[in-house]
Amino acid sequence: HGLDFHIFVTESQPELKVFTSIINPVIRVFGNTGYAAYTLHIMREDADGFHTGTMNETRIYVRQGETWAMVHFHRSKP
Repeated sequence: HGLDFHIFVTESQPELKVFTSIINPVIRVFGNTGYAAYTLHIMREDADGFHTGTMNETRIYVRQGETWAMVHFHRSKP
């Protein structure tokens, strides 16, 4: 989902406290193709307490004119 979706989810649940950090980002560009790979550290607080977790994410982009479009997304647990 795009940024608009994530803003909607965050703003529609103001009681949800979520904090994220990007760890060890790697960004490479090869002509009109590029990728970003990183570990996403997620910290969440709810009625049950404080929870943390990590996910490895990779995003593949293709240049389309003057902008970049994400064409693939992968997430896995480390």
